[in-house]
Amino acid sequence: MTTLGKTGEVDLIRKIAALLKPRHDVLHGCGDDCAVVSPGPRATEDWLLTSDSVIEGVHFETGTRPDLIGRKAVGRVLSDIAAMGGQPLWSLIDLVAPADTDTDLVLAMYNGMVALADEMNMAIVGGDTAKGHCLALHVFGVGNVPRGRAVLRSGARPGDALFVTGTLGGSRLGRHLDFTPRIQEGAFLRDWASAMIDVSDGLAADLRHIAGQSAVGVDLAVESIPMSTAAADMKGDQSPLQHALNDGEDFELLFTVSARKRDAFLTRWPRQFKTPLAEIGVITDKTGKLVMKSKDGRTDMLPPGGHDHFA
Repeated sequence: MTTLGKTGEVDLIRKIAALLKPRHDVLHGCGDDCAVVSPGPRATEDWLLTSDSVIEGVHFETGTRPDLIGRKAVGRVLSDIAAMGGQPLWSLIDLVAPADTDTDLVLAMYNGMVALADEMNMAIVGGDTAKGHCLALHVFGVGNVPRGRAVLRSGARPGDALFVTGTLGGSRLGRHLDFTPRIQEGAFLRDWASAMIDVSDGLAADLRHIAGQSAVGVDLAVESIPMSTAAADMKGDQSPLQHALNDGEDFELLFTVSARKRDAFLTRWPRQFKTPLAEIGVITDKTGKLVMKSKDGRTDMLPPGGHDHFA
């Protein structure tokens, strides 16, 4: 028997994707932050479909503030939509909970979900409830983009500059529960980004997703990686850099910009946003080769890292 632990999350998704049959209205299926589908041949927009879960003991601990549990559940889906350059529209919420769960706790979770959904102009329109062994929220989200304008993971090309918003690492100290999805930034980046993903599994893993989908390599500038103060506050023997590479749940945008657009982009970004931005590397033609480069000239291969649910 081959277990999920041996298969790993990435290979499992690849095997599942091979079972899915193409259809004319499915423009991009399994393998990106969202699926991209067409609502009709005359439509001026495409729809983005995504789902995500938060599960007690996996994505939050027992005793976590319930409004923050709800905020995280909706925020994860919103971050997926942002990573495609989309605007959120609707969501469905499936609640799983033991029968002895406090009703007020559940309502507080929904208050957290509604507050963030309202802030991001997304309507929660229903869902389902079921009894289960632990508390969980499963969120399905729909967004839209102008027709043909979704930003995919597969668009990076050699020479593209690599950027990330915000700071990375240490999200387990609280930010994984209370973050602001980069919806406005993602929509702006439709005009600039050649490839994009949100940093949910960790920079090391999500960078591999872009490189793999785009069939490119990466030269990563180590000293340019923006590490959060929380990354330095984490206990244990990992360095702030290791936390920035591997912790995940930063929910920042990792994206590439073509060399010909780079200078204009760097001029426009600070006029549009106060969101911190770091240029952290360049895309190369060395397919699958992800290299960490230091200012002192040292080079190392980027080690495997990031989050895998079944590892």
